Amino acid sequence: MAYGHKTEYRLRMRAQVVLHAARGRSNARIARETRLHLDTVRTWRGRFAEHGLSGLSDRERTGRLTSTFPNAVMVHTSVHASWTNQIEIFFSIVQRKVVSPNDFTDLGEIRDRLRAFEDRYNATAQPFQWKFTTSDLDDLLARLDRHTADHPEESSVALAA
Repeated sequence: MAYGHKTEYRLRMRAQVVLHAARGRSNARIARETRLHLDTVRTWRGRFAEHGLSGLSDRERTGRLTSTFPNAVMVHTSVHASWTNQIEIFFSIVQRKVVSPNDFTDLGEIRDRLRAFEDRYNATAQPFQWKFTTSDLDDLLARLDRHTADHPEESSVALAA
């Protein structure tokens, strides 16, 4: 487990900490040799001492996020999307539903409108549903290829020339 290439990196590192400790090495030396933080070495060495091999497993998360934000839902972001896309979508919604039309008389009015929107949005927020699949991407690229072949004068290569 400590040196297996198919073993997850984090598990390999935890096993290496235990092996170095079994050889009588100090926490500071283990941290230097494994390039882990000293506190990390202390944590995994202590958990192994207390619980054995099962102590090297990840503990269950405390759920602080859900107690602080009760309507927060952890969702997997699609491969073709990122957290930046999520932010851009949210700000697009704010632009359409709050900022436009730009008829504010002062900053206080903007603040009030944004806070009112935030309260409404947080009460009803749902994860964005991603509908764009890899086959949709393949179809889009094929259409673009066909269009470029049918209209070479509109292609980006022709426009650059």
